Amino acid sequence: MKIRLVRHTDMADIAKIHIESWQQAYRGIVPDEFLDAMDLRSRTELWEKRFAAVQDSLFVAEVASEVRAWALCGKSRVASDDTYMSELYAIYADPQFWGQGLGRGLIEAVHAHVIEHAYTRIMLWVLTDNQRARRFYESCGYVNTEIRQNIEISGVQIEELRYERSLQTV
Repeated sequence: MKIRLVRHTDMADIAKIHIESWQQAYRGIVPDEFLDAMDLRSRTELWEKRFAAVQDSLFVAEVASEVRAWALCGKSRVASDDTYMSELYAIYADPQFWGQGLGRGLIEAVHAHVIEHAYTRIMLWVLTDNQRARRFYESCGYVNTEIRQNIEISGVQIEELRYERSLQTV
């Protein structure tokens, strides 16, 4: 496994992993109509438009020179968080590579990156019903804060939980 910063040529792989991981992980949580309508061409275009904004904080994990997972991080988007709180915005892996250490490698790269940018803590939002992801984050030292928020996907309210961890012990 090799972890590196994203390249513009990775955008189709990022989009494909984004779609496939959502369709696998969120089936039964997110409306099927939304998951089934996810389109590779439009998702790739979305990532290509976002490339300039994410190129310094989007990491990919390669296996045999193929992108198989990615993670995006940065400053916390929660207005009430202090300047030392970073956020793991998203982390997704090709479902065929789940459980093979790619996520853990990406988490380590994200932690090193945000520490380098003077953050001392990191937070994330996870769908409450996504038990697999919650177990993964807990195994990486994240703690459920019991802070909840709802997001709307395809007209359905879905609950998220906030997880946090200190980076001072990394």
